Amino acid sequence: KLVAVSNFIAFANPKAPVYPRLAQGKSWNEMTVTWTSGYDISEAVPFVEWGPKGRKQIQSAAGTLTFNRNSLSTCANRWLA
Repeated sequence: KLVAVSNFIAFANPKAPVYPRLAQGKSWNEMTVTWTSGYDISEAVPFVEWGPKGRKQIQSAAGTLTFNRNSLSTCANRWLA
């Protein structure tokens, strides 16, 4: 039973990066930062900005991995086989 319908909402930037994740890198002095965004690699240059709070920040280039519906279903088919 449907009890309510919300008003239409719109995000200021629906492609903005979301769901940040931090993990220890391959070495003790490395950190892995991942996130999800709606940008295509041709639309934006990915980078991570880091440094002590209140001090000059450093921008480091980021690599990218892109997953689409087809690549995910192909992986799932391999797992189920």
